[in-house]
Amino acid sequence: MQQMLENVKVLDFSVTVAGSQAGGMLADFGADVIKIEKPDGGDPCRELSPFMKGVSLMHCFYNRGKQSVTLDLNNEKHREIVRKMAAEADVILESFQPGAMKAWGLDYAAVAGINPRVIYCSVTPFGQNGPYAQKQGNDLICQALSGIMSITGDPNSVPLKHGTPVSDLAGAENAYALIVGALAERLNSGKGQYIDVATMRMCIVLNSAIDQVNFNSYRNREGNHHPTLSPFGLFMGNGGGVIITALNAKLWNSLCNAIGKPELEEDPRFSTLASRVENRQLVAGVIEDWLKTFDNLQDAIDLIDKAGVPCCQVYTAKDVVTDPHYTSPEVGWFTYVEAPESLKKQGVQKLFTHNTNAKFYQNPGEVKQAPDLGEHNIQVLKRYGMNEEEIKQLLH
Repeated sequence: MQQMLENVKVLDFSVTVAGSQAGGMLADFGADVIKIEKPDGGDPCRELSPFMKGVSLMHCFYNRGKQSVTLDLNNEKHREIVRKMAAEADVILESFQPGAMKAWGLDYAAVAGINPRVIYCSVTPFGQNGPYAQKQGNDLICQALSGIMSITGDPNSVPLKHGTPVSDLAGAENAYALIVGALAERLNSGKGQYIDVATMRMCIVLNSAIDQVNFNSYRNREGNHHPTLSPFGLFMGNGGGVIITALNAKLWNSLCNAIGKPELEEDPRFSTLASRVENRQLVAGVIEDWLKTFDNLQDAIDLIDKAGVPCCQVYTAKDVVTDPHYTSPEVGWFTYVEAPESLKKQGVQKLFTHNTNAKFYQNPGEVKQAPDLGEHNIQVLKRYGMNEEEIKQLLH
């Protein structure tokens, strides 16, 4: 089956989670992604835990479906080969500090001079311009300086980082979408363009509290409850908690009946959304008193669910990967992928992982095997006029 991005040639120089994941997504949908890695160690994603028999599973996911070629960008002979590759590329993806690619003669201006159709995407924490362009950054820096941490956590405690690298993953999704958009635009103009993706910018986009600047009012941490909806949060019972989101009058009335408190519908403390928000601690107390009458919280969830009120338990990662909806073949949110050759030699044939990020019915995409470092040196470099002996001399 032909994939959507088949025949799209990508050179991926990324050395971060955001850039590497964006390249992996392009590979999922058929792009020919060549990962250019430094000979000594390769992409730092290869050093991220957890490890299986010495191989990073983070690398296996973020660099899935790519071909690994080891070239030293500090070596002019190696850069000559890279320029040949860049001349034929549809997309170049890089995540070095601003100015690094220019120092190597591989920045957008240099590449566009030999390949005006190239889509060139740089992924950095703060972007290519401005006072912070050269500032060192990472996901935690982005979470802090975007304000996301200031609204995450308990109101009586310290700011809290998110449990997943939100800026890296949001930046990757953004880079992927913008590259595909630029490829579509090129169909009309015939021209490539430069894309500047800042992971910090994506964190700021994700910070829903920014809009409050219009009111000269800034939201603080609300813990596990919503600042403008009630009941909308985590409510504790015996041995755990339940997420309940009765976010409008109809759902509130349904919840009142489900918990055996229909009189609360007309109680002036709870009869409007504004009054429920103002008295959300009282609302939480009523719900939690009811939840504590259950030895098994699933029985309470079943009653609320039957009433049509959105609710659920809080899953662990183990719960997620064993949920019958997520793992069912017709849904297909998880898959098994071929393990890298280095793991196969140690007896590991398949790895369980996320599937593609969306479901396309005509061109579904496929998560593929991650490469070992330099695995495709000979295979790829032969395409650029070199024989096997020349390749060995170049790389040694």
